[in-house]
Amino acid sequence: MNQNELKPAPPVIGFAPPRPQRRLKVAFRLILAIPHFLFLAVLGVVAFVLVVFSWFAALFTGRVPGGMFDFLERYERYYVRVMAYSWLLTEQFPPFGLDSSTNYPVSFDVQKGRLNRAAVLFRLILMIPAQILATVVMVGMYVAGFVIWLIVLISGRMPRSLHEAVAAVVRFQTRTLAYTSLLTAAYPSGLFGDRPEVASLAPPTAWTANRVEGSPSRLTVVPPPPPSFSSAPPPPPPPPSSSAWSPPPPPPPALVLPLATKLVLSRAAKRLVAMFIVFGVLYYAGIIALSIVSDSNSTQARVELTHDHGALLSTIRSFQNDAKDCAASGDLSCQQEIDSKMARAFNTFNRELQQIDFPSSSSDEVGRLSDDSVAAAGSLQKLAAAASAAEFAKLVPGYRAALNDFDADYTDLLRSL
Repeated sequence: MNQNELKPAPPVIGFAPPRPQRRLKVAFRLILAIPHFLFLAVLGVVAFVLVVFSWFAALFTGRVPGGMFDFLERYERYYVRVMAYSWLLTEQFPPFGLDSSTNYPVSFDVQKGRLNRAAVLFRLILMIPAQILATVVMVGMYVAGFVIWLIVLISGRMPRSLHEAVAAVVRFQTRTLAYTSLLTAAYPSGLFGDRPEVASLAPPTAWTANRVEGSPSRLTVVPPPPPSFSSAPPPPPPPPSSSAWSPPPPPPPALVLPLATKLVLSRAAKRLVAMFIVFGVLYYAGIIALSIVSDSNSTQARVELTHDHGALLSTIRSFQNDAKDCAASGDLSCQQEIDSKMARAFNTFNRELQQIDFPSSSSDEVGRLSDDSVAAAGSLQKLAAAASAAEFAKLVPGYRAALNDFDADYTDLLRSL
Protein backbone atom coordinates (compact mmCIF):
# COMPACT_ATOMS: atom_id res chain seq x y z
CA MET A 1 0.00 0.00 0.00
CA ASN A 2 1.24 3.50 -0.84
CA GLN A 3 2.51 5.38 2.17
CA ASN A 4 0.57 8.49 1.12
CA GLU A 5 -2.66 6.50 1.35
CA LEU A 6 -2.02 5.85 5.03
CA LYS A 7 -1.27 9.48 5.76
CA PRO A 8 -4.33 11.50 6.88
CA ALA A 9 -5.31 14.24 4.45
CA PRO A 10 -5.05 17.81 5.76
CA PRO A 11 -7.99 20.19 5.45
CA VAL A 12 -8.41 21.43 1.88
CA ILE A 13 -8.57 25.22 1.74
CA GLY A 14 -9.10 26.95 -1.58
CA PHE A 15 -8.57 30.58 -2.54
CA ALA A 16 -9.67 32.43 -5.64
CA PRO A 17 -6.87 34.19 -7.57
CA PRO A 18 -6.20 37.87 -6.80
CA ARG A 19 -8.68 40.26 -8.36
CA PRO A 20 -9.05 44.05 -8.43
CA GLN A 21 -10.55 45.56 -5.28
CA ARG A 22 -12.27 48.87 -4.69
CA ARG A 23 -9.97 51.15 -2.77
CA LEU A 24 -12.73 52.55 -0.57
CA LYS A 25 -13.52 49.07 0.75
CA VAL A 26 -9.81 48.39 1.23
CA ALA A 27 -9.41 51.62 3.22
CA PHE A 28 -12.14 50.64 5.71
CA ARG A 29 -11.68 46.87 5.61
CA LEU A 30 -11.05 46.39 9.34
CA ILE A 31 -14.04 48.56 10.23
CA LEU A 32 -16.24 46.59 7.84
CA ALA A 33 -15.04 43.34 9.39
CA ILE A 34 -15.85 44.32 13.00
CA PRO A 35 -19.31 42.64 12.98
CA HIS A 36 -17.70 39.41 11.80
CA PHE A 37 -15.02 39.64 14.49
CA LEU A 38 -17.70 39.96 17.16
CA PHE A 39 -19.78 37.12 15.75
CA LEU A 40 -16.67 34.97 15.40
CA ALA A 41 -15.77 35.61 19.05
CA VAL A 42 -19.21 34.40 20.16
CA LEU A 43 -18.96 31.31 17.98
CA GLY A 44 -15.45 30.73 19.30
CA VAL A 45 -16.77 30.33 22.85
CA VAL A 46 -19.27 27.70 21.67
CA ALA A 47 -16.59 25.98 19.61
CA PHE A 48 -14.25 25.83 22.61
CA VAL A 49 -16.90 24.10 24.72
CA LEU A 50 -17.57 21.60 21.94
CA VAL A 51 -13.86 20.89 21.54
CA VAL A 52 -13.66 19.98 25.22
CA PHE A 53 -16.56 17.53 24.91
CA SER A 54 -15.16 16.25 21.61
CA TRP A 55 -11.85 15.50 23.29
CA PHE A 56 -13.48 13.19 25.81
CA ALA A 57 -15.60 11.53 23.11
CA ALA A 58 -12.63 11.02 20.77
CA LEU A 59 -10.50 9.71 23.62
CA PHE A 60 -12.89 6.77 24.08
CA THR A 61 -14.35 6.27 20.60
CA GLY A 62 -11.60 7.55 18.32
CA ARG A 63 -14.07 9.87 16.58
CA VAL A 64 -15.65 13.26 17.06
CA PRO A 65 -19.45 12.95 17.28
CA GLY A 66 -21.20 13.86 14.06
CA GLY A 67 -23.09 16.93 15.26
CA MET A 68 -20.04 18.40 16.98
CA PHE A 69 -17.88 17.69 13.93
CA ASP A 70 -20.35 19.45 11.61
CA PHE A 71 -20.51 22.55 13.81
CA LEU A 72 -16.72 22.76 14.19
CA GLU A 73 -16.25 22.29 10.44
CA ARG A 74 -18.70 25.08 9.68
CA TYR A 75 -17.04 27.28 12.30
CA GLU A 76 -13.64 26.70 10.69
CA ARG A 77 -15.11 27.53 7.28
CA TYR A 78 -16.53 30.78 8.60
CA TYR A 79 -13.23 31.50 10.38
CA VAL A 80 -11.11 31.18 7.23
CA ARG A 81 -13.58 33.33 5.28
CA VAL A 82 -13.33 36.13 7.84
CA MET A 83 -9.55 35.81 7.91
CA ALA A 84 -9.34 35.96 4.11
CA TYR A 85 -11.62 38.99 3.98
CA SER A 86 -9.79 40.89 6.71
CA TRP A 87 -6.40 40.12 5.13
CA LEU A 88 -7.56 41.47 1.75
CA LEU A 89 -7.46 38.11 -0.03
CA THR A 90 -10.95 38.80 -1.34
CA GLU A 91 -13.27 41.77 -1.58
CA GLN A 92 -16.49 39.78 -1.23
CA PHE A 93 -18.16 40.35 2.14
CA PRO A 94 -18.45 37.04 4.03
CA PRO A 95 -21.98 35.83 4.71
CA PHE A 96 -23.04 35.64 8.35
CA GLY A 97 -23.84 32.20 9.69
CA LEU A 98 -22.56 28.68 9.23
CA ASP A 99 -24.28 27.81 5.94
CA SER A 100 -21.84 25.65 4.01
CA SER A 101 -23.74 25.96 0.72
CA THR A 102 -23.07 29.67 0.27
CA ASN A 103 -21.06 30.59 -2.79
CA TYR A 104 -17.85 32.31 -1.67
CA PRO A 105 -14.31 32.65 -3.14
CA VAL A 106 -12.74 30.82 -0.18
CA SER A 107 -13.47 27.16 0.54
CA PHE A 108 -12.81 24.83 3.43
CA ASP A 109 -13.30 21.06 3.37
CA VAL A 110 -12.07 18.40 5.77
CA GLN A 111 -12.52 14.64 5.63
CA LYS A 112 -14.03 13.05 8.70
CA GLY A 113 -12.01 10.06 9.86
CA ARG A 114 -10.78 8.14 12.86
CA LEU A 115 -8.38 9.68 15.32
CA ASN A 116 -5.53 8.01 17.12
CA ARG A 117 -6.48 7.90 20.81
CA ALA A 118 -2.90 8.41 21.98
CA ALA A 119 -2.60 11.48 19.74
CA VAL A 120 -5.90 12.75 21.13
CA LEU A 121 -4.69 12.24 24.70
CA PHE A 122 -1.52 14.25 24.09
CA ARG A 123 -3.02 16.70 21.58
CA LEU A 124 -2.26 19.74 23.75
CA ILE A 125 1.40 18.75 23.84
CA LEU A 126 1.63 17.73 20.18
CA MET A 127 0.17 20.98 18.94
CA ILE A 128 2.74 23.18 20.74
CA PRO A 129 5.36 23.31 17.91
CA ALA A 130 2.74 24.08 15.25
CA GLN A 131 1.02 26.61 17.48
CA ILE A 132 4.30 28.39 18.17
CA LEU A 133 5.11 28.57 14.46
CA ALA A 134 1.58 29.71 13.59
CA THR A 135 1.67 32.40 16.28
CA VAL A 136 5.11 33.67 15.25
CA VAL A 137 4.26 33.91 11.55
CA MET A 138 0.86 35.52 12.25
CA VAL A 139 2.44 38.11 14.54
CA GLY A 140 5.04 38.79 11.85
CA MET A 141 2.28 39.31 9.31
CA TYR A 142 0.54 41.66 11.73
CA VAL A 143 3.79 43.64 11.95
CA ALA A 144 3.78 43.93 8.15
CA GLY A 145 0.01 44.45 8.05
CA PHE A 146 0.12 48.20 7.48
CA VAL A 147 2.48 47.81 4.52
CA ILE A 148 0.24 45.08 3.05
CA TRP A 149 -2.81 47.30 3.46
CA LEU A 150 -0.98 50.26 1.87
CA ILE A 151 0.12 48.21 -1.15
CA VAL A 152 -3.42 47.02 -1.86
CA LEU A 153 -4.85 50.49 -1.22
CA ILE A 154 -2.51 52.14 -3.72
CA SER A 155 -2.49 49.47 -6.43
CA GLY A 156 -6.12 48.42 -6.11
CA ARG A 157 -5.24 44.73 -5.93
CA MET A 158 -2.90 42.41 -4.07
CA PRO A 159 0.20 41.36 -6.02
CA ARG A 160 0.24 37.65 -6.81
CA SER A 161 3.36 36.85 -4.76
CA LEU A 162 1.94 38.69 -1.75
CA HIS A 163 -1.43 37.00 -2.27
CA GLU A 164 0.25 33.58 -2.26
CA ALA A 165 2.23 34.37 0.91
CA VAL A 166 -0.78 35.69 2.85
CA ALA A 167 -2.93 32.77 1.66
CA ALA A 168 -0.26 30.30 2.80
CA VAL A 169 -0.12 31.86 6.27
CA VAL A 170 -3.92 31.95 6.60
CA ARG A 171 -4.11 28.33 5.44
CA PHE A 172 -1.48 27.19 7.94
CA GLN A 173 -3.22 29.05 10.76
CA THR A 174 -6.54 27.44 9.82
CA ARG A 175 -4.99 23.98 9.61
CA THR A 176 -3.45 24.48 13.04
CA LEU A 177 -6.84 25.44 14.42
CA ALA A 178 -8.42 22.39 12.75
CA TYR A 179 -5.79 20.11 14.29
CA THR A 180 -6.33 21.66 17.70
CA SER A 181 -10.10 21.28 17.31
CA LEU A 182 -9.74 17.53 16.56
CA LEU A 183 -11.20 17.91 13.08
CA THR A 184 -8.24 16.13 11.52
CA ALA A 185 -5.39 13.85 12.44
CA ALA A 186 -3.12 15.53 9.88
CA TYR A 187 -0.42 17.64 11.49
CA PRO A 188 -0.40 21.25 10.19
CA SER A 189 1.85 21.67 7.15
CA GLY A 190 2.25 23.67 3.99
CA LEU A 191 3.42 27.00 5.37
CA PHE A 192 5.82 27.37 2.45
CA GLY A 193 3.35 25.95 -0.03
CA ASP A 194 2.95 22.60 -1.75
CA ARG A 195 5.27 20.75 -4.06
CA PRO A 196 4.87 21.63 -7.74
CA GLU A 197 4.03 18.04 -8.76
CA VAL A 198 0.94 18.01 -6.52
CA ALA A 199 -0.28 21.47 -7.43
CA SER A 200 -3.70 21.59 -9.01
CA LEU A 201 -6.90 23.55 -9.27
CA ALA A 202 -9.72 21.71 -7.62
CA PRO A 203 -12.65 21.53 -10.08
CA PRO A 204 -15.28 20.71 -7.43
CA THR A 205 -14.59 23.92 -5.57
CA ALA A 206 -14.77 26.48 -8.34
CA TRP A 207 -16.20 29.85 -7.51
CA THR A 208 -18.74 31.33 -9.91
CA ALA A 209 -20.08 34.81 -10.02
CA ASN A 210 -23.67 33.51 -10.17
CA ARG A 211 -25.08 30.54 -8.32
CA VAL A 212 -27.07 27.96 -10.29
CA GLU A 213 -30.62 27.64 -9.02
CA GLY A 214 -31.51 24.33 -7.42
CA SER A 215 -27.93 23.15 -7.21
CA PRO A 216 -27.15 21.49 -3.87
CA SER A 217 -23.43 22.14 -4.28
CA ARG A 218 -21.81 25.00 -2.48
CA LEU A 219 -19.72 25.95 -5.49
CA THR A 220 -20.71 25.41 -9.11
CA VAL A 221 -18.67 24.58 -12.17
CA VAL A 222 -20.10 25.50 -15.55
CA PRO A 223 -18.48 23.11 -18.07
CA PRO A 224 -17.92 24.32 -21.66
CA PRO A 225 -20.02 22.70 -24.42
CA PRO A 226 -18.44 19.63 -26.03
CA PRO A 227 -16.59 20.30 -29.32
CA SER A 228 -18.28 19.31 -32.55
CA PHE A 229 -16.32 17.27 -35.09
CA SER A 230 -18.93 17.42 -37.85
CA SER A 231 -17.61 18.54 -41.25
CA ALA A 232 -20.90 20.13 -42.29
CA PRO A 233 -21.10 23.88 -41.74
CA PRO A 234 -23.56 25.08 -39.12
CA PRO A 235 -26.99 26.05 -40.41
CA PRO A 236 -27.50 29.74 -41.09
CA PRO A 237 -29.53 31.68 -38.54
CA PRO A 238 -33.18 32.29 -39.43
CA PRO A 239 -33.93 35.65 -41.05
CA PRO A 240 -35.27 38.27 -38.70
CA SER A 241 -39.02 38.67 -38.70
CA SER A 242 -40.43 42.14 -38.73
CA SER A 243 -43.91 41.06 -37.67
CA ALA A 244 -43.09 38.88 -34.68
CA TRP A 245 -41.36 40.01 -31.51
CA SER A 246 -38.08 38.20 -30.81
CA PRO A 247 -36.80 37.67 -27.23
CA PRO A 248 -33.43 39.15 -26.21
CA PRO A 249 -30.39 36.90 -26.49
CA PRO A 250 -29.56 34.83 -23.40
CA PRO A 251 -27.00 36.25 -20.95
CA PRO A 252 -23.40 35.05 -21.21
CA PRO A 253 -22.40 32.12 -19.00
CA ALA A 254 -21.25 32.81 -15.49
CA LEU A 255 -17.58 33.59 -15.00
CA VAL A 256 -15.83 30.61 -13.49
CA LEU A 257 -12.81 31.21 -11.27
CA PRO A 258 -11.28 27.98 -9.96
CA LEU A 259 -10.13 28.01 -6.36
CA ALA A 260 -6.51 27.02 -5.87
CA THR A 261 -6.56 24.31 -3.21
CA LYS A 262 -2.88 23.50 -3.76
CA LEU A 263 -0.59 26.44 -3.21
CA VAL A 264 2.71 26.39 -5.08
CA LEU A 265 4.49 29.47 -3.85
CA SER A 266 6.79 31.44 -6.06
CA ARG A 267 10.26 32.28 -4.82
CA ALA A 268 9.11 35.79 -3.93
CA ALA A 269 6.15 34.42 -1.96
CA LYS A 270 8.40 32.07 0.01
CA ARG A 271 10.67 34.97 0.82
CA LEU A 272 7.69 36.93 2.11
CA VAL A 273 6.64 34.03 4.35
CA ALA A 274 10.21 33.80 5.66
CA MET A 275 10.14 37.56 6.24
CA PHE A 276 6.93 37.20 8.27
CA ILE A 277 8.64 34.58 10.43
CA VAL A 278 11.66 36.85 10.93
CA PHE A 279 9.38 39.74 11.89
CA GLY A 280 7.58 37.53 14.39
CA VAL A 281 10.84 36.29 15.91
CA LEU A 282 12.17 39.85 16.16
CA TYR A 283 8.93 40.98 17.77
CA TYR A 284 9.08 38.34 20.49
CA ALA A 285 12.85 38.85 20.89
CA GLY A 286 12.15 42.52 21.50
CA ILE A 287 9.44 41.67 24.02
CA ILE A 288 11.85 39.36 25.87
CA ALA A 289 14.63 41.96 25.78
CA LEU A 290 12.30 44.64 27.13
CA SER A 291 11.15 42.25 29.82
CA ILE A 292 14.74 41.59 30.87
CA VAL A 293 15.54 45.30 30.94
CA SER A 294 12.33 45.98 32.87
CA ASP A 295 13.18 43.27 35.39
CA SER A 296 16.64 44.77 35.82
CA ASN A 297 15.13 48.22 36.32
CA SER A 298 12.60 46.79 38.76
CA THR A 299 15.33 45.15 40.81
CA GLN A 300 17.40 48.32 40.95
CA ALA A 301 14.35 50.43 41.79
CA ARG A 302 13.38 48.02 44.56
CA VAL A 303 16.87 48.28 46.10
CA GLU A 304 16.86 52.08 46.05
CA LEU A 305 13.29 52.30 47.33
CA THR A 306 13.99 49.92 50.20
CA HIS A 307 17.10 51.93 51.14
CA ASP A 308 15.24 55.27 51.20
CA HIS A 309 12.33 53.77 53.08
CA GLY A 310 14.73 52.31 55.64
CA ALA A 311 16.18 55.75 56.27
CA LEU A 312 12.66 57.12 56.74
CA LEU A 313 11.80 54.31 59.16
CA SER A 314 14.90 55.16 61.21
CA THR A 315 13.72 58.76 61.46
CA ILE A 316 10.21 57.58 62.44
CA ARG A 317 11.62 55.46 65.29
CA SER A 318 13.58 58.43 66.62
CA PHE A 319 10.44 60.53 66.27
CA GLN A 320 8.41 58.06 68.32
CA ASN A 321 11.02 57.98 71.11
CA ASP A 322 11.26 61.77 71.19
CA ALA A 323 7.44 62.05 71.21
CA LYS A 324 7.29 59.93 74.35
CA ASP A 325 9.77 62.24 76.11
CA CYS A 326 7.83 65.33 75.00
CA ALA A 327 4.55 63.81 76.19
CA ALA A 328 6.11 63.04 79.58
CA SER A 329 7.26 66.63 79.96
CA GLY A 330 3.97 68.07 78.70
CA ASP A 331 5.83 70.61 76.55
CA LEU A 332 3.86 71.32 73.31
CA SER A 333 6.76 73.20 71.72
CA CYS A 334 8.92 70.11 72.13
CA GLN A 335 6.36 68.01 70.23
CA GLN A 336 6.02 70.64 67.52
CA GLU A 337 9.77 70.75 67.00
CA ILE A 338 10.01 67.02 66.31
CA ASP A 339 6.87 67.23 64.10
CA SER A 340 8.63 69.79 61.94
CA LYS A 341 11.68 67.55 61.77
CA MET A 342 9.51 64.58 60.72
CA ALA A 343 7.82 66.66 58.00
CA ARG A 344 11.24 67.43 56.50
CA ALA A 345 12.00 63.68 56.52
CA PHE A 346 8.88 62.91 54.46
CA ASN A 347 9.73 65.70 52.00
CA THR A 348 13.24 64.29 51.66
CA PHE A 349 11.82 60.81 50.98
CA ASN A 350 9.53 62.25 48.31
CA ARG A 351 12.44 63.98 46.54
CA GLU A 352 14.48 60.77 46.55
CA LEU A 353 11.45 58.84 45.34
CA GLN A 354 11.23 61.07 42.25
CA GLN A 355 14.87 60.36 41.40
CA ILE A 356 14.46 56.58 41.27
CA ASP A 357 14.11 55.09 37.76
CA PHE A 358 10.93 53.05 38.14
CA PRO A 359 9.48 50.94 35.31
CA SER A 360 6.53 52.50 33.51
CA SER A 361 4.23 49.74 34.78
CA SER A 362 4.63 51.09 38.34
CA SER A 363 3.93 54.73 37.55
CA ASP A 364 0.50 54.72 39.22
CA GLU A 365 1.83 53.24 42.45
CA VAL A 366 4.73 55.71 42.48
CA GLY A 367 2.31 58.61 42.05
CA ARG A 368 0.13 57.49 44.94
CA LEU A 369 3.10 57.03 47.27
CA SER A 370 4.41 60.47 46.35
CA ASP A 371 1.02 62.01 47.13
CA ASP A 372 0.98 60.18 50.46
CA SER A 373 4.41 61.58 51.31
CA VAL A 374 3.25 65.11 50.58
CA ALA A 375 0.06 64.55 52.62
CA ALA A 376 2.00 63.19 55.59
CA ALA A 377 4.44 66.11 55.48
CA GLY A 378 1.54 68.56 55.28
CA SER A 379 -0.18 66.97 58.29
CA LEU A 380 3.00 67.20 60.34
CA GLN A 381 3.50 70.84 59.39
CA LYS A 382 -0.02 71.62 60.58
CA LEU A 383 0.76 69.90 63.86
CA ALA A 384 3.93 71.96 64.20
CA ALA A 385 1.91 75.15 63.66
CA ALA A 386 -0.90 74.30 66.10
CA ALA A 387 -1.65 77.18 68.44
CA SER A 388 -2.93 75.10 71.33
CA ALA A 389 -2.99 71.58 72.68
CA ALA A 390 -6.68 71.25 71.75
CA GLU A 391 -6.01 72.18 68.13
CA PHE A 392 -3.04 69.82 68.13
CA ALA A 393 -5.25 66.94 69.32
CA LYS A 394 -7.77 67.58 66.51
CA LEU A 395 -5.02 67.33 63.88
CA VAL A 396 -3.52 64.06 65.09
CA PRO A 397 -6.13 61.74 63.40
CA GLY A 398 -5.40 63.33 60.00
CA TYR A 399 -1.70 62.56 60.39
CA ARG A 400 -2.41 58.96 61.37
CA ALA A 401 -4.71 58.47 58.36
CA ALA A 402 -2.03 59.87 56.03
CA LEU A 403 0.55 57.54 57.58
CA ASN A 404 -1.72 54.50 57.07
CA ASP A 405 -2.21 55.43 53.39
CA PHE A 406 1.55 55.82 53.04
CA ASP A 407 2.21 52.33 54.43
CA ALA A 408 -0.46 50.70 52.21
CA ASP A 409 0.75 52.38 49.01
CA TYR A 410 4.37 51.58 49.81
CA THR A 411 3.42 47.89 50.03
CA ASP A 412 1.58 48.13 46.68
CA LEU A 413 4.59 49.71 45.04
CA LEU A 414 6.87 46.93 46.28
CA ARG A 415 4.47 44.31 44.88
CA SER A 416 4.45 45.98 41.48
CA LEU A 417 8.25 45.79 41.17
